[in-house]
Amino acid sequence: MLRLKNIQSIRLCKYTATKSFPLAAGFSTRHKDTQKFKYQISNFRPLFFVFCFLSSFLFGAEVKIELLPYAGDSATQTPYTVKVKAESLNPTDTAIELSVWCYDRARSHIVSQIWTREGWKYPTYGYQPFCLNTGSQRIGWAYIKIYKEVATDTNNYYIKCKIKNSDTVESVPIEYPEFKILNAQECGWLTGTIYKDALLDTPYSKINIILKNSAANVVGAYVTEDNQIDEGAPPISGRFCIVVPVGSINSIEVQDSIGNIVENGYTATLPTWEISPGETTWVDPLYIENIEFIPEAPSLGDSVRIQVRICNPGEEMYNVYVQVSCKTTQQNIGEVVVNTIPAHSCATPEIVWKNVNRGKYQIEVQVRVGQFKCSFSQYLQVGIGDVLINEIMYSPKNSGEWIEIINQDTNTVNLKNWTMDNNIITSEDKLLSPGGFAVIAESTAQVLHSIYGEFNAEVLSLGSKFPSLKDDGDSIILRDSDGILQERLKYEANWATNTNKGISLERVSPTMPTNNYSNWGSCVNISAGATPGEINSLYAEHLTEKVTLSVYPEVFSPNKETTDISYTLPFTQAEVRLYLYDRCGRCVRKLMNKQPSGAYFKCQWDGKNDKNEILPIGIYIIYLEANDMLSNKSVSQKKTVVMVK
Repeated sequence: MLRLKNIQSIRLCKYTATKSFPLAAGFSTRHKDTQKFKYQISNFRPLFFVFCFLSSFLFGAEVKIELLPYAGDSATQTPYTVKVKAESLNPTDTAIELSVWCYDRARSHIVSQIWTREGWKYPTYGYQPFCLNTGSQRIGWAYIKIYKEVATDTNNYYIKCKIKNSDTVESVPIEYPEFKILNAQECGWLTGTIYKDALLDTPYSKINIILKNSAANVVGAYVTEDNQIDEGAPPISGRFCIVVPVGSINSIEVQDSIGNIVENGYTATLPTWEISPGETTWVDPLYIENIEFIPEAPSLGDSVRIQVRICNPGEEMYNVYVQVSCKTTQQNIGEVVVNTIPAHSCATPEIVWKNVNRGKYQIEVQVRVGQFKCSFSQYLQVGIGDVLINEIMYSPKNSGEWIEIINQDTNTVNLKNWTMDNNIITSEDKLLSPGGFAVIAESTAQVLHSIYGEFNAEVLSLGSKFPSLKDDGDSIILRDSDGILQERLKYEANWATNTNKGISLERVSPTMPTNNYSNWGSCVNISAGATPGEINSLYAEHLTEKVTLSVYPEVFSPNKETTDISYTLPFTQAEVRLYLYDRCGRCVRKLMNKQPSGAYFKCQWDGKNDKNEILPIGIYIIYLEANDMLSNKSVSQKKTVVMVK
């Protein structure tokens, strides 16, 4: 028997939930824009059995499948669980996997996705391993979500299953007369936390939760956090959110991976829990809705206001103890007592963290009322992040739009599940080495290489999911896999000094503030128009206060070598003249003639004039003149070089 612990007798309230954003999954705050239908897959009978025969060359025996279709809906894309028990399998075959999906018979297409080791997959490409139970019996848990809108005719849907070993696949269509899809007036959510102990100290993680009604029928199931499933919400250990039909939930059953019932399980309140149409019922007396950092992207030495939104869904009034700590540094940031949170309301206490150093911190909030406690953690980035936006192509000629990022840290960064403007950049492991580049693009690598040649950066193509970048200014938000803001760049049209199509906007220095207009400018590599996978043409780690002009060697023989001429400027973008004069003051070579330049430039002189003729031996004067494109200030410098035989 599942044992439940009650803190005090309270009646849980419910809040209207008619629609939520797809990324929010089951844990987010839902808003009230009306949507006609919510959908839920449900079964109102106990476990049922479907018998089918698969080809003898695959299993060599009859296979009995015990299927549990639980609850799920397309409006919120809340994941749900399907359990498959297969018997009479070859006990020595360890490569057997399964895939499960919901199929629309009328429109002949699949309306669900399955969670795999590589993320959410189309079910014909995504498989889950079976767990070995006893002998030839296997248990499989498939976590799926409906991601397509479904028709109002709810009789055209059924569950389908595929089982395969290392080289063979067999389909098992499973139809059940009482399998149906419910609309918004027939489903709601039960959410909260389940624990291993009566003191509510240790939440269950990655455990299968099964909900039953008064008739002991299964009406919903899912797996608790931390379940490694991308649900679009920060993971909270032991938390579950299950979509279920309207009515009473009388018990929670906990099962391990091979289907054994786990006897001990505790929640903060006792059943029965009532589920109302389109609403969420909590088993916890309080919950933390979110943590907000102000400012969201603080700089080194700033003070950060940490605001915690705590909600009371029940009928009672509570005094709440709140503690905020930094798990990264094991530091207690502060504590506060909220004297009263009335029924059906929320409070937002605030704690200030002063003089914060640069770094990435995991901030944890713990809330206590009586013996019940819950926690919520979120990451905070202080100062410039490890990965920066380095170059933007918002006005392409042929390449499609793209941005380049650079890892300025000393450690390798995994870009898996990073996002650009809420679009996942890659769901695979992509390692960005220290100092390395990656290009996030609308086009493919083949297209970019055909324009810019081969370059040393991986192209992560988003196709149509690449967010459109406006020519007259736009913002780009880059977050890591923990949802931490790494970059928020807001560029403007006047940052560009060259408005021709196909010219990128380059970052000057990774150490300068991201949104400083003087830290950005048009690429001065006119032949290519951009520098993906390479050091930017405007790059300057630090700006000098004065102009410098250098030549090495100062004495050279054009028959044997060339001489290097370089300069640094106190400007990030300049128009440059770099001329050579003979002793009579005649201009003999124009190395740069009113050309755009960054703060640093280097070239070689081979001793020839503009007609490609070798000049006589002697002394020549190098003259540099640069005009700042932003302030219109000018600087100049001279240097001599000697040509010998």
